[in-house]
Amino acid sequence: DMFLDYKPPTPDRPRPKPLTERMAGVRLLIEAADGDEMKAVIALCGFAGLRISEALGVHPRNIDFKRKTILIRGKGDKERTVPLSDELRGVIAALVVRRWDEPTLVNIGDRSARDRITRLGEQVGLDHIISSHHLRATFATQVMEDTHDLRLVQELLGHALSLIHI
Repeated sequence: DMFLDYKPPTPDRPRPKPLTERMAGVRLLIEAADGDEMKAVIALCGFAGLRISEALGVHPRNIDFKRKTILIRGKGDKERTVPLSDELRGVIAALVVRRWDEPTLVNIGDRSARDRITRLGEQVGLDHIISSHHLRATFATQVMEDTHDLRLVQELLGHALSLIHI
């Protein structure tokens, strides 16, 4: 019978949305985080739009204070350069100096970093339960609102430049 093979459609994974509190929410999380490394992870995701895996993989030597850039090795080993804002520099500068000879800027495991971000969101009373990806979405939204340049947003996030399907 034709219904034996029926498989219900799988719902789309929920898309992370920007924090309701926007950059103020990112700042709250940074303030509440314990330790420079956790503060750095949140700042890299929220102020530079990095994926959690990218934030955890940043090499201190790939941060260029003179040029105000960070070289990121992203998904599929693709490299991209993202701007280093003054606010982000303020959060990570001391850590960069301290960990200059280390393989990564932060030494926190993926699962731990994700869980700590979610817990911090609850702790500081953010509007809804968050994941690290909400920080990236907050960054993307901020850039879009500031520049109205979708290609720039795609480039900064390390997304393939493609036509938008409507």
